[in-house]
Amino acid sequence: MKPRLNKVNESESTKEKEKEKQSILNSLHAYQKQQDYDKDKVHCPYCSETLFPMRQSIKKALEEIERKDKQHKEKEMELLDTENEFNMIRPRFIPPEEKEAFCKLHHTELVIKPDGLKKGYPTQIDFKSIPERMKNFDKELKDIISNKIKSDYRQIAEEAYKKEGVTKARSTLSIFSRFHWSLPGYYGPKGFAVMTNALSDMYLKNGYLNQHLVSPQLPLEFIQQVLVPEAGFRLIRQDLIIKSKTIPPDCTAKAKQIMVDSSDYGSIVFPLD
Repeated sequence: MKPRLNKVNESESTKEKEKEKQSILNSLHAYQKQQDYDKDKVHCPYCSETLFPMRQSIKKALEEIERKDKQHKEKEMELLDTENEFNMIRPRFIPPEEKEAFCKLHHTELVIKPDGLKKGYPTQIDFKSIPERMKNFDKELKDIISNKIKSDYRQIAEEAYKKEGVTKARSTLSIFSRFHWSLPGYYGPKGFAVMTNALSDMYLKNGYLNQHLVSPQLPLEFIQQVLVPEAGFRLIRQDLIIKSKTIPPDCTAKAKQIMVDSSDYGSIVFPLD
């Protein structure tokens, strides 16, 4: 009986070895497949991110980097037997801002824009229609000006005034630190400018803000830091309703969250002209 048992054990051992061998072969095959998949892809010369799919803007920027590198190498070759005492080609010094600009470009083209499109952010906006659309918010915005209804954005600004005092709260550094709350999401800096101008026409130039504003902020500050984001999330809420053909649950909260989440997308896709 013992020889038979030994044969069974040998058979099981052989199966285990074959299984292990197949596992190794599968891993090697998967690795080779990944290598073949990656070999034709280009990587960022600064952060090593894969630049795929290759966009025209990225290709153009890469060609400019290669042109600079080639030009530098040619100059180094000319100096190789003269001024270069170490008889070696020195690498080109690349300013940090050059690296940052290229990495920002490919991150924009390959991450931010595709992510925005996936989330349904617009690729085109009728900015000329914004002033007319904002007239629908007139009553609510007037109630915000006179402090009859609560505004999250007023609260953010006024807390800064209480904490820092009037002079410091109006400083460039303080305003910049809370500027992201003022951005109207995917409407971007271009939308910010259009809304600021429209709100100035509605409430500043006619003296309405000077007569009715209840806030330590200056009128233009109030427009940019409170009324623009108030109008911004309302425009986004309008977009949601039009897209859904109904009023989605928690529509206001969703619009405010989209405004925060889409600010990077808006800053890139709709910059100031």
